[in-house]
Amino acid sequence: MQNYLIKLTPVQSSTPNLAIDPDLASATLIDTETPDPNLVKPQAQRELIDSRLAHLLEQQLAAPQKPPTPTKSEKARARWEALNSALNKATLQYQEKEKKDKKFKFPQSMMNNIYQFNNL
Repeated sequence: MQNYLIKLTPVQSSTPNLAIDPDLASATLIDTETPDPNLVKPQAQRELIDSRLAHLLEQQLAAPQKPPTPTKSEKARARWEALNSALNKATLQYQEKEKKDKKFKFPQSMMNNIYQFNNL
């Protein structure tokens, strides 16, 4: 493995770079009070943020709300009620037909079976 690696000695700078201060004394930032035209005052910035949030809140509240989706039991109950209503209408029509036509016999056993099946 040693045959595949090339060993080099680290490169040492012969003369130190005078641009780099070893004490980092010149690297400290001095807070100067020169106004930057691109900076926004904190109060103005807060007002901008508040107005933007108020605008977004108004948009959210003005948007149409999605109606809640019915649960499985509510869907099943609605289907049962629709079928029960249809059975009641069919029963009334058969009874009216039986009154008008004396030869027609009301299918009571069939309707009982259908009602029983619907109530399972």
